[in-house]
Amino acid sequence: MLAFLSALFVAAGPWAADFARTYDDITQVFAGLAADHPELVAKTHLATTAEGRELAVYTIGNAAAPGRVMLVCNHHGDEQWVAQLCVDFSRYLVWANGQDALVTDVLARAAIDVLPLGNPDGFAHGTRMTASGNNIYRNFPYKWGYQEAGTVNDRPGPYAASEPETRALMDHQTSFAGHWIATLNYHLREPGSDGQNYILLPWAYTKKLTLTDAEMTSFRPFLPAPGEAPTFAVDTVPNVFYPAPGTHTDWAWHELASPGFTMELGHSYELPARATYVAQFLEAENLPVFRAFLRGVQRSLDGAGR
Repeated sequence: MLAFLSALFVAAGPWAADFARTYDDITQVFAGLAADHPELVAKTHLATTAEGRELAVYTIGNAAAPGRVMLVCNHHGDEQWVAQLCVDFSRYLVWANGQDALVTDVLARAAIDVLPLGNPDGFAHGTRMTASGNNIYRNFPYKWGYQEAGTVNDRPGPYAASEPETRALMDHQTSFAGHWIATLNYHLREPGSDGQNYILLPWAYTKKLTLTDAEMTSFRPFLPAPGEAPTFAVDTVPNVFYPAPGTHTDWAWHELASPGFTMELGHSYELPARATYVAQFLEAENLPVFRAFLRGVQRSLDGAGR
């Protein structure tokens, strides 16, 4: 399958393209996808940031479908190359539609909302925080400001949902309450990490709770099969790192009953050579996990009779 996808992208062009390195580059990629495939890609303006940049979601698939999926990259603006995953996953969805059965089925029955830059101002400056100096991934209202031994709650904002980027994403998702299938939010580990990738489940805010067996039944269908993603481990944020309150994925699970996954990737913050990124970071590591996630979406659609 991955050999097929490689040939598909090389033949079609975008797989071989350089990175979309700037805010304008990423905006132009999605504008091109929407212009070339208006039946499949639509843009929604969510908000304008403090520095005047647009926060936009791009819906790929059937915008009228009852089932929705949320894919977020770059809530931390210095974790820049995860934005490339949102770009390349979006290209993948568009170019594989009609040629790959899994993608074609999911896009016919669901809307995949892609937020490639969850923190546009931070991305533009290469800084972790928003323009106001606060951390979006500690700013969501569920358990905002919670503390226990070992908690790391860096710059959560003066109050819950203080950041316009936080409020805009919340407003978008609550406007489709009851329709969310799952949420993926991509991050990078600290510079100099050991290459270990994680799929992190709720709860992020505390060491005192893990998902119950009943809750795990909601998460398990989206996870890779044993041996399918050898560089990924499934765990929780506090078990691997530290308790982190106010995360988007905890909020999505608690408020929307949408299984929330924090994807924590263990590579340098610096973009590698494009060929290395494609062969290792995309094809070998992240694309199989993304396809496993799509299979979970497909199972959910089948179970819901959609």
